[in-house]
Amino acid sequence: RRQLARRRRRHRRNSHRNRHHQRWHRPTSRMLAMERDRLDKQRAFREQELQRKQLQFFLDRLNSYNTQATLVTGFAFTAFSADALHDLPYTTSPIRSWLFASFAACAMGSAVSVVCISSYLMAPAEQLALT
Repeated sequence: RRQLARRRRRHRRNSHRNRHHQRWHRPTSRMLAMERDRLDKQRAFREQELQRKQLQFFLDRLNSYNTQATLVTGFAFTAFSADALHDLPYTTSPIRSWLFASFAACAMGSAVSVVCISSYLMAPAEQLALT
């Protein structure tokens, strides 16, 4: 009986050590869930960083379009100055004068619309970039 009791105690002690050893080396479901959560957060952070970079890229492009359209608008306004319109050959070449005035008006109208649209889009995009 004593030998049987010793064997049982020894077996319990060894099995406890084995369980303890396995517990530290085998990942538990909690550890896996924590690792999965960490990876999900890291992926979400990277996606947000990518979206922020894309938004900044689009803001830079809108700013570039705004600058170019402002320059074209300035040149179109210069074409509609009193001196430029007075010097057009209305009597000798009315078609050329009419084409010049209509194309200058189209250029100015499109440039002003590009400035308005890009300014309208830049304000909400900058607010999105801050959030």
